Amino acid sequence: MIEVHITYDLLPQSDPEAYSEWQRKAIVPVMKRKGFVELKAHRNLLGSPHILLITVWETLSDWAGFADSGDWAELIEKLGTSLATHVDIRIWGPSPVVPEPLRPPANTH
Repeated sequence: MIEVHITYDLLPQSDPEAYSEWQRKAIVPVMKRKGFVELKAHRNLLGSPHILLITVWETLSDWAGFADSGDWAELIEKLGTSLATHVDIRIWGPSPVVPEPLRPPANTH
């Protein structure tokens, strides 16, 4: 699986309703794509970037299929031209050293 991390800052003058509408429209084509696993959204509690969106895909090829689509081009253009600045996209794959999450042992109380 791979993760696509998108970070950005909302423009101070951006319309909150326009951003909400963009979010609603953005979710639909992503959820319908082959290989899409999940979407997580986070806000930065300490400043910039304001937003982190993480999409998880079964394969890099699945992500590439979406990234090459007109849906993606339209979504990212709208985000970067009228809603946000400092848009950054990074694609992450599993670490060869730590391929699975590490968690503490279960509490034995």
